[in-house]
Amino acid sequence: MKLLKANAIILVILISFFGCQSPTSNSTEIIEYQNSIFIRYLGQDENTNLAKFEIGNMTSEFFTYAAYGQNNPSVNTQQLIDGEWEYMFYNWCLTGVENFPLNPGSSYLFNEQNPYHPCTWRIEVYINDETLDSSYSIYSESIEYVDD
Repeated sequence: MKLLKANAIILVILISFFGCQSPTSNSTEIIEYQNSIFIRYLGQDENTNLAKFEIGNMTSEFFTYAAYGQNNPSVNTQQLIDGEWEYMFYNWCLTGVENFPLNPGSSYLFNEQNPYHPCTWRIEVYINDETLDSSYSIYSESIEYVDD
């Protein structure tokens, strides 16, 4: 029993120390930049059975996005349940994540794991403005996944 309590205390300390985020419903979509800063679903990669995406910035402004590498953004996945988007996977611990530039006119390709069951889903990526004062959530379009 003491070992269980000690492990729970260590877990709470680790989460508090590293400041891992928890999902919130007050993330702001960028209405004014809609379709100018985007995540576009490009279909399934037939060789790897992963979903293919493109993240891009067609504005004249500089942004960054949270990622483990230029082509490996930190992604949350959501599924549509009874008309509401709910987190299927929330990347709560961002160890190793850095801000990568999303320069005006640039875009990058990346792959993401498909859901483990048939559903309507989308991905979410956090971006920041040039000053890093404001962060936003951007979303892919809805994707119908059917497990073959």
